[in-house]
Amino acid sequence: FWHTYITERYSGDLRVVSYFINLTAADIHNFTFADTVLIDNLEYRVNKIDYKPGEMSNVELILK
Repeated sequence: FWHTYITERYSGDLRVVSYFINLTAADIHNFTFADTVLIDNLEYRVNKIDYKPGEMSNVELILK
């Protein structure tokens, strides 16, 4: 598991994108960085979340 995780995060072909996403406190509470996110049929890993309650959160994603 860790080999795949490290390889994905530190690959030379790494593609990073940022989205503004409406997150709730429950979303943050239930989230783990081991989760993947599916957006437009592409699977991403979350790299960073800039959570601001009541506002759109800036989420940095890595294309898996």
